[in-house]
Amino acid sequence: MIDSDAPSAQYPDDVSKQDGRSTSAATSRSAAQPYRPMTLRGLAQEIAAESDEQTRRRLVREFVEEYSWEPAKVKGQLLNERPSSSNDIRYDAFIAALAEHLAYHDGLVVPRWTQEADRFLNEWWFPVTLPSVRADALVHSPAAFRRRGIFIGTGALDRV
Repeated sequence: MIDSDAPSAQYPDDVSKQDGRSTSAATSRSAAQPYRPMTLRGLAQEIAAESDEQTRRRLVREFVEEYSWEPAKVKGQLLNERPSSSNDIRYDAFIAALAEHLAYHDGLVVPRWTQEADRFLNEWWFPVTLPSVRADALVHSPAAFRRRGIFIGTGALDRV
């Protein structure tokens, strides 16, 4: 029930922008943008723009969380487009391993770009360097990661 005595929101006829220009209130309010889940291409771009390792790992977990809620036909679309470089060969390989791992476990076709030579490391990488996590990662790291020289601990890909 609407209370007719309650004050209503007032919108000015003219809304000033920071650059001094003005526009009507009706045109300054944009329609809500529809939700679009992050793609691996978008993840690589976000990682490239971020130097903090904790933030990079959080971005990966957020991608996995968003991915997990999507229907199968959308999941494939999130993985298929070859990401540009993240400017870090470790994360380029990690993103390929993630694509292969998720596709395999969801019964999707593994994208071809995941098999390219620049998506594999020449030296092993443990994203978390705690000795206890290293031991766990050597034993439990998923095959798509191990074969690229990446060792992640149990729960590293758990949803946020």
